[in-house]
Amino acid sequence: MDKANNIKRLLAFVAVVAALALIVTIFVRSRGGKAPALVPRLPVKVGVSLSGIHFTETREGVKKWDLSADRAEYNRETNKTSLFKVRLLITDKSAGDFKVTAERAEYDHATKNVRLTGHVEGDGSKGTHFATESLTYLAAPSRLETGDKVNFSDRGMTVEGVGMKFWTQTRRLQLLSAVAAEFGGRR
Repeated sequence: MDKANNIKRLLAFVAVVAALALIVTIFVRSRGGKAPALVPRLPVKVGVSLSGIHFTETREGVKKWDLSADRAEYNRETNKTSLFKVRLLITDKSAGDFKVTAERAEYDHATKNVRLTGHVEGDGSKGTHFATESLTYLAAPSRLETGDKVNFSDRGMTVEGVGMKFWTQTRRLQLLSAVAAEFGGRR
């Protein structure tokens, strides 16, 4: 009988210890903090969404441009990346660097072209500046193009027009229509 009572006491002790361990575990986990935040659902056609993205294009070991953005969304169907708060730095040893900023852009992975929209501004390391609402960087010819109104200035010259082609390597500028220019003065 003594043996049966000892077994009952041992089982009761094990049950009490297990219950206390369960209570302590529940208490510790409930005080551990908030539940993890849910990841926002991506738009239907977006395959990947990233924060702080950076692309670099090189040809024959020479860097041609850097493209960075605060946020990006990649669409697998179109093979394009939508970018937000964008900075495009086009590099050229002889012509100098050229930085273009915009609110949004779309990078085409097949052509490596970049379509920038929303308060687009460009600044060259040698004093060139322009502003427009949209712009396309064509990677193959290293050319900036827009069909919108553009304000362009460089070394004492201010030019306004509608439509622009600007070759970043040679700094050749072509305004397509409604051109007004001023040289050596202020407007």
